Amino acid sequence: HECYEGKSCPNGGHVDHVEPMFGIFSNHELNDTTVYEDDWILHASDQDLMPYYRTLNSLPDSTKMDGNCKNAQPGFGKNEMYPCVDEEVSYGLAVKGLDIEGAHTVALTIPITREPDVRMIQSPIEITGTVVVENLKPKTSYVLLRYDNPQALPKQPPFDDYTAVVPFETCKMGRWSYEDPKPFLSNSTVYYFAADFSDVSGLEDDSIVV
Repeated sequence: HECYEGKSCPNGGHVDHVEPMFGIFSNHELNDTTVYEDDWILHASDQDLMPYYRTLNSLPDSTKMDGNCKNAQPGFGKNEMYPCVDEEVSYGLAVKGLDIEGAHTVALTIPITREPDVRMIQSPIEITGTVVVENLKPKTSYVLLRYDNPQALPKQPPFDDYTAVVPFETCKMGRWSYEDPKPFLSNSTVYYFAADFSDVSGLEDDSIVV
């Protein structure tokens, strides 16, 4: 397929289905660019809820699909579980988090596995998220910030103009979780991150949530 907007793909590559790859396993250093027989990835198909494991050397194929993916079946839901990548030019995007100085990464979980397809004129639904913060200093004051507007996201402290703010203190394990009572729509964008208490504007010391 052509890339989005009808434009040719950079360097003559080809695209078809986007899939997340969220695990890599190797008996060698991860900065070693050599592909070994026992290097594996963990990926999802974007068609079901199952995890899939593949050796790295089983991924490359040509656009003729006559190599590693020669037995792929045509049609949605039949071949996404065993993807291949163009052996000539491939594309990937590493999601490393928000580019915000002073932000601490959080994990967001939601209680659904499917959402309405608004492109098919289905109505969006409200979603409640639970935020988990880990690997912070034990028994230390931080702040959870929520931004519903991408244009309002700051680049550095001091942090203000937030949609919601929840000061908190970590436990002795440096962990804290919070179920946000304010839902967001499934077709919207919401951002959460944690910050040092001193980096947030408009707070009082007695507003800590333990």
